[in-house]
Amino acid sequence: MFWLRLCFALLCLGALPLPAADTPKVESRRCALRFAWWNFPRNVPELALQMGRERVPVSPNPMSLSNPIDYKGDVNAVLLKKVTTGETEKDGKPKFAWVPYATIALSPTDTDIGVLLIPNEADDTCITRTFDFGLEAFPYGTLKLVNFSRARIACSLDGAVFMTEPGQTGQCPKKFEERTTASIAVAAIETDGQQRVLYSTKVILNKTFRTLFFIVEKNGTEDERYQSQCILDVNPYPNGAPPAITPANSGKSPVRAEAKAAK
Repeated sequence: MFWLRLCFALLCLGALPLPAADTPKVESRRCALRFAWWNFPRNVPELALQMGRERVPVSPNPMSLSNPIDYKGDVNAVLLKKVTTGETEKDGKPKFAWVPYATIALSPTDTDIGVLLIPNEADDTCITRTFDFGLEAFPYGTLKLVNFSRARIACSLDGAVFMTEPGQTGQCPKKFEERTTASIAVAAIETDGQQRVLYSTKVILNKTFRTLFFIVEKNGTEDERYQSQCILDVNPYPNGAPPAITPANSGKSPVRAEAKAAK
C-alpha cells in the first residue's frame, strides 16, 4: 500500500508544470530623433518612422532639422518609404506599401540624435549619417564640425585650431558668450599631406545659437569632391534654460539653415 501511495505521489509531481524559462529581454531604445535632407532627391518620397505597429510621418527639409520625434522601439530605428506595388484596388487606384528606406542604429547613450539623409539618385536609396544634437555635448555658443569624408579636416576659428578625424565630430574649444565676428577656415588634409581649402569666410557667433558644419565627400571632379553645408540652430529660450524636450511627432522647428558648396 505504501508503494502505491508513493508511486501516485510521484505521478502527481510529474504532472505539475515546470517553472517557465526566463524570456529573453528584448533590448529597446528611447531617443529623440530629428531628420534633415542633405538635399532633396529628384523624387521626394513619403516617409514614416516605424514605432511598434504605428508609423509616424516624417517630413524633413534640406539642412533644416525637424522637430524631435520621441522614438521608442528597437535598437535599429527603421525609416519607411511609401511605394506603389504595381497592383490596383477594386476602384482602379494603385495599391501602396511601406518598405524600409533607411536604418538608424541607436546606442544606449543616445538621447537626442540628428539624422542626415543623403540621397543616392543612382538607385533611389539614401545614406544616413547621425550626430549627437544634445545640449550637453553641443551647447549654444559653440561650433561643431561633423566630418563625413575620408580625409582629416582642420578648422581654424577665431584663432583656435582643431582637427576632426574621418567619420568623427570635432568641436571648437571656444564658447562664444558675446556676439563675435570671427574668421573661419576649413581645410581637408589629403593623404599626401597637402591641404585643400574648403571654406574661408567670416561668421557671427554668440550664445543664442549653435553652428553645425558638415563635410561630405562625393564622387566627382576634384573641385566638387568635398561639399560643405551649415545649420544654425537658434535657441528658442535665450533668456533662460530651455525646458526638458517634449518631442512632437513631426513638423518644422525654429532651425535656420544656410548652405554653401565648397569651392
